[in-house]
Amino acid sequence: AARQEFQMIAEGGVQDLSARMALYMQSLNGAAALVNASDEVTAVDFSNYVATLDIGSNLPGINGVGLIVPVATDGLGAFEAGMRDRGVRDFTVHPTVAGPEHFIIQYIFPRQPNIQAEGLDIAFEEGRRTAAIRARETGQAQLTPRILLVQDAEQRPGFLLLRPVFTVPEPGAQNGIFRGWVYAPFVGANLLTQLSSDQLRNYQISVYDGEGMEPESLIFSDDPAGTSAGTYAASYKLPLYGRTWTVHFTSTPGFDAVFQSRSPL
Repeated sequence: AARQEFQMIAEGGVQDLSARMALYMQSLNGAAALVNASDEVTAVDFSNYVATLDIGSNLPGINGVGLIVPVATDGLGAFEAGMRDRGVRDFTVHPTVAGPEHFIIQYIFPRQPNIQAEGLDIAFEEGRRTAAIRARETGQAQLTPRILLVQDAEQRPGFLLLRPVFTVPEPGAQNGIFRGWVYAPFVGANLLTQLSSDQLRNYQISVYDGEGMEPESLIFSDDPAGTSAGTYAASYKLPLYGRTWTVHFTSTPGFDAVFQSRSPL
């Protein structure tokens, strides 16, 4: 009975995680609609959209919402100058990345907690670059592998969710014109806490990027030191936007105590 009960609780935890990610995806769909509804999205437009989302109250775990645009190497200077002309006076593309094309974070709001990401060329790192290219090629949202966000002072594991934006195809056309990516950065510790009332009460969760449970792939754990060993456990392979996460649940002492029985003895 305990095993069956814990299995049901763990499956509920997986559903809660999937539902939370789907909620974030809906926010990115709205951002994509904003981009496509405007010939040019201004900083004020994008800031107002993110402010309306009220991510602090409605989207627990998300660090912000941003817009990434592709820029050719020979257009970097003009792009920087254009951003400064629009009022972003300290806008600078960074770091220096070799190659013909760059993927620049044009906007990220709320701005102040994400200021270090503004102007970042995400092509500087393979995981970010590969996910962006795959999203553009497939037309589907993609998660990056486990990364460390530049705006997180504690350098905790996290990831990006990238959604490509294409214009609505003209009648008879197969594809629209690619405009960039709307995206959301996450810190695992912010995303994966308080999934439901069962977390920490009945289960502890550990989430890994990939199909294994190696320490270097850990995104988040309720028990990072591994000091708690519950009686019951369950693991799931969860496909999410081009990645597979391994989600591992262990029972808490509180759950185990409920099912202790001396009647067989």
